[in-house]
Amino acid sequence: MLRKSFTFLLTVALWAGTSYATQAADNRVKLMQNLAAGPVAATWYKQRLLYAQQGLDQIMIWDKMQSNLLWSEKGCQPDALVSTRDNQFLVACQDELKLINVYGQETDSILKDSENRVLVGVQALVQDSRGGTYLAVSNVSEPSPAAARKGQIYYLSPSRSLLTPVASQLDYPQSLALSPDGKTLYVGEFLSRQIRQFDVNETQLSNGRVLKKINEIYTPSSAALEDPAPSAIAVNSKGQLYISLWGEGKILVTSSEGRLLGSISFPEAYLSSFTFGATERVLYATTVNSPDAGAAGKLYEIRL
Repeated sequence: MLRKSFTFLLTVALWAGTSYATQAADNRVKLMQNLAAGPVAATWYKQRLLYAQQGLDQIMIWDKMQSNLLWSEKGCQPDALVSTRDNQFLVACQDELKLINVYGQETDSILKDSENRVLVGVQALVQDSRGGTYLAVSNVSEPSPAAARKGQIYYLSPSRSLLTPVASQLDYPQSLALSPDGKTLYVGEFLSRQIRQFDVNETQLSNGRVLKKINEIYTPSSAALEDPAPSAIAVNSKGQLYISLWGEGKILVTSSEGRLLGSISFPEAYLSSFTFGATERVLYATTVNSPDAGAAGKLYEIRL
């Protein structure tokens, strides 16, 4: 997801112009709305799309006609969002989790894990069939080399009473997805530009291994503005992975083994998030116009 600042680029840009446009968009990609201040965390919920405006500390709700404010808290800088079984929303602020209801009222917050350690840099959330939630935590504020192998995965119990680490030594884990059977957790590591997977046994993770590096799936084009890194992941009911690229404006579609099946191109190089809509034939994606903190962006609909 988006970070507090984009001034640190992990690689030298392939060309140093002031324009951040890439190749022409796929004809399936339709602009729905211009967005402000770092849009991220697209999440589909009951015929509506929720997303965060990180630069404005806001959670917005879009009804296909317009966006309205659902919730805001100064300093939150929301990075991730997930709906819960009890029809609330977990919001990942920079250093805590917030629970809000459908009316935008805060009902709970979580600042520390079960061992009293403060949360720093919650990047992604995904809920399992039990109603528990996996968290990707970077433990740093920026994706710099100092962040290497500091990332962790946490599991929040369905009751939201226990938050425990279940994996560690990750390279700025930025995105999460579960396989349809819930037996595999996929993690997008931004720094090492790879997709890692874990076996899931109830709530525990084991056998962590690299599924594929991005450059093993896809060769960056000359239009790429930096070495593409995974910014979000989703998995469809067939077990196919959808991986958005930060730096080249594409969503890659792969098999569960990481074999490239297809791709979707966007006008902007920086995809910040995406989600399936009411069916798997529709995607909604947010982009930002530049890697600068708080940059404006766009909301797209993709019909497959």
